Amino acid sequence: MTPSPDDFPDGVLDDRIGKALVALASETALRQAAEAELGEARVQLARLQQDRSPARQAQIDSNRLVALIESSQDAIIGKTLDGRITDWNGAAQTLFGYTAEEALGMSVLMLIPEAVKPVVA
Repeated sequence: MTPSPDDFPDGVLDDRIGKALVALASETALRQAAEAELGEARVQLARLQQDRSPARQAQIDSNRLVALIESSQDAIIGKTLDGRITDWNGAAQTLFGYTAEEALGMSVLMLIPEAVKPVVA
């Protein structure tokens, strides 16, 4: 059976309605704030997705390649045409025992065992 207003003492029903209205208003305000934040996040995401400038795409590609090289379990070493080491990943350090600071700028010949150098050089 649904209660009627006459079932409540004077003022109790008004108090309950008032509290319910305050709670509803608070919930509505919170929902509107959340929807506004979500809308702003969607706008920012759309802007990022639309930024297909060559510079932005180059940055995305560069970040992807850096992540691939750094996470590789294979030693990856970059060098100049004259054989100076320019790039050195973590797997190269594990394999050869030199840190990047030690290897960068050095000749790749430092990686070849002495017994094999006459054959290579």
